[in-house]
Amino acid sequence: MKRILTLIFIGAILSLSAFSQDKSAVLQKIVPSLVVIKSDAKINFGFLISKNTIVTTIGKYKNGQVLFSNGKTTGILGYTAVDADNDVVLLKIKSDSTVPVSMATYSPIPDQKIVLLKRVYNEKPEMLQGKLKEVKDYGAFKLLLLEAGSQLQTAGMPVLDSAGNVTGMSVSPPIEDAAISFAIPSEKLMKVLKDTGALKDPDQLISLFENKNKHTVAIQVKNKTAQEILDQGILRINQKEYGSAIEKFTMLIRLNPDDADAYAFRGQAKCFQLRYKDALEDFNKAIELQPEFAEVYDMRGVCKAELGDKVGACEDWKLSYEKGYNPAFKLIEKYCDME
Repeated sequence: MKRILTLIFIGAILSLSAFSQDKSAVLQKIVPSLVVIKSDAKINFGFLISKNTIVTTIGKYKNGQVLFSNGKTTGILGYTAVDADNDVVLLKIKSDSTVPVSMATYSPIPDQKIVLLKRVYNEKPEMLQGKLKEVKDYGAFKLLLLEAGSQLQTAGMPVLDSAGNVTGMSVSPPIEDAAISFAIPSEKLMKVLKDTGALKDPDQLISLFENKNKHTVAIQVKNKTAQEILDQGILRINQKEYGSAIEKFTMLIRLNPDDADAYAFRGQAKCFQLRYKDALEDFNKAIELQPEFAEVYDMRGVCKAELGDKVGACEDWKLSYEKGYNPAFKLIEKYCDME
């Protein structure tokens, strides 16, 4: 037994030593990309996603100053793209002597090792080793749920894989959970980067910032009780207990009448019961609450097709595909006019 314990202890020491070496290399790679943003007496964090471009969370950035890790500062010219649902904005800066991060080119998977960066103004970033617990897809937005022993309160910091590539950006925790942190996946950051347009005055972000509680990830993610009810309903769908699932989603709607997910999943359960007209009502409500909910257009199209509305079905499938739900293309290809 002593020998086994000794081997375990030695293995733990070696593991910590390897992580320490990895930390040093990852920090050296990522620190030049990190920035602190000072505006309206507030502090925000971000990082360079491309030359002259910072990715961060939505805020008031009029007359903002950007501080680099080498002590240099620069101003903010404006912003070039924004995603209010995912609380992501791209800020254009004056300096061109910058080092952007390396973005991961793959989708992270559960149990993958990740590195989180914890930071306080005027202090060096602290690295925490963790893993990806799961990916939560809420339709218009997607979240990485990360386990790292303690919950990060810092938004706008990169989440890294073991090679120092960015797999996401941390966001303020929508629910209190001591062990879980949250991040926007890199695919969402890259989509915003791809949508870069003309330079806009940062004053235009103020209304988005003031309405943040209505539009951002933090408010759309369920509180712990509501999330548990939603998960219970989804489990019952997977178990083909559709009546019980509908009861769970109805309970959630009573708690929060503006929960688009509850309507979407209740509609799905009704669809499995062949109650297509009833399902349409729920899908319509989900889309009213969340117009960019791509998957709901796909499901609503299926209901319309079953009710004999081929034109309406194809319109919904095309909208679903345009809004980012790629599986909808198979239905378009099979049943719709491709012209």
